[in-house]
Amino acid sequence: SSVVGVRAELFDIDPRIVGSSGVSFDFLDETSSLVFAEALLYLDTFDSVSFPSRGARITGRSSLSVGPLSSSTFGQHVIDAAGRIPVSSNVSLMGRVVVGRTVGGSTPVHYRFYAGGPFPFEMLTGRQFLLMGHELQEVAGSNLRAVWAGVQIRVRKDMYAGAVWNAASASESWSWQVDSAEFSGGVGVIAGIRTVVGPAQVMLTTRGPDGPYELHLTVGHFF
Repeated sequence: SSVVGVRAELFDIDPRIVGSSGVSFDFLDETSSLVFAEALLYLDTFDSVSFPSRGARITGRSSLSVGPLSSSTFGQHVIDAAGRIPVSSNVSLMGRVVVGRTVGGSTPVHYRFYAGGPFPFEMLTGRQFLLMGHELQEVAGSNLRAVWAGVQIRVRKDMYAGAVWNAASASESWSWQVDSAEFSGGVGVIAGIRTVVGPAQVMLTTRGPDGPYELHLTVGHFF
């Protein structure tokens, strides 16, 4: 399916830094507005909402802030493509690629791209992505590239296990050349089960054999 439309938002940014003495320092206080012209392309052939074993899901989004009501003018383009290929009745290969690019003027902090941490943040939907073994939003920039590869095994009905490797690179300037040295990566081992409240999964992640290791538990669908 495809959608074209207009979206507007009003936001207030007031981040603070609290020192060791408990004194709070305001370094930015901004109330701004944005009006976007947007186009969205969405295709989903996965055979299940959680732990799919075959199919593909592709999301493409282009946004352009326009008009005198926008505090800054910029464009943003994102392609997110994921696929599952079954190699037997219980085993599937997983892959995913995300490319995000920002063009034009300065962007608000919540319109930058982020990678790191196991949980998405509602305000950053479509701009924050998992990065195994990294802290929440540890990798950030106006442009992002990220890749995933792994295997999923159906242990029994509604129970799954798998292993995933992924890496991401963020930058302030766009280049068509891809330098592998700019990517930060990690691996994860996942065990999951379908429940009446949605998928529940345990994930052990790390940047490498020397750690650090992190254990995460999620239950239900993200909104």
